[in-house]
Formats: sequence, structure tokens, C-alpha cells
Amino acid sequence: MESSAGVFSHIAENVLRNIESYYAANNSVSDELLLTLHSVFGDISERALALLDSGSVTLLKTSVNNAKIFQVSGSSGTIYLIYPNINFCLCTFYTHQVNKGCAYTCKHVLAALLGNIMGSCRELEMTPDNFVATLIERNVREAFTMNKDHFQENMTSGNQT
Repeated sequence: MESSAGVFSHIAENVLRNIESYYAANNSVSDELLLTLHSVFGDISERALALLDSGSVTLLKTSVNNAKIFQVSGSSGTIYLIYPNINFCLCTFYTHQVNKGCAYTCKHVLAALLGNIMGSCRELEMTPDNFVATLIERNVREAFTMNKDHFQENMTSGNQT
């Protein structure tokens, strides 16, 4: 028997596929599909669409090897890298809600998915060297931030790891 999380992920993926099919045929998303999106993802769908509307989603790509990654500027100004077709983000919501099974994804991942489906994100073509340098810089920064936050949490709780 499939877990409720597994069933929900199938439902969420099916909604996104339906949006993709409808958008490909009509170059728009119907009100019915927007309501379905909201019924499945809740407020996260509104926040994701707001990120798209504000131009906060950029597709970084190279023409040489067709490498792609989404850069999403969160409402706090933090930049998140979202890999295509991978449901993962380093934001606090993802850590505290998605990883614990309380939500399917975060607004950053959903914004990247919807932006990719609708072609509504900004695009920035980069040289392969600049693309790799951007990935390294952001990953190092994210790793440092995560370790700093982990260290501070342990110090305030009395655990010294």
C-alpha cells in the first residue's frame, strides 16, 4: 500500500502535468487549473506565482552543453538554486515543512517548475565557466550559511558539536 505522501506526490505531479499540457495547447492556464493548483499546494501556489510575477525566477543556462539551473530570489532577498526536475531547496520552509512531510514543496521549487512550464522566467545565458563558477559560489555560500546556522543553534541549546 502506498503512503499518503506518495499518493500526494502523484496528485501534485499530475496537476503540474495537466498545467503543462493545457499551457502548451492554449498558452495560458485556466482558472480551473489555478484553483486545482491552489487546492493541492495551498498558499504556496500563490507565493510561487507572486515570485514569477515579480521576475524573481531566472533560468541560468549555457548553450554549449545545455546545462540549466533556476535561480530564485526569495522574498527575503536570499537566492536559491533550484535544479530542474528535482524537488529540493535549502530554504527554511523546505527544511522544516517539506523534509518533515508536512508539505510537498516550497514556493521556490514550485515557482521554478511553473516558470519552466510557462516559459515565464527570465533567462540568462552564460559561458560554461561562468555557469560553473556561479554554482560553486552559491553552493559554498549555502554550505557556509547552513553550517553557521547549525553551529548557532547548537550553541544556544547547549550542544557543542
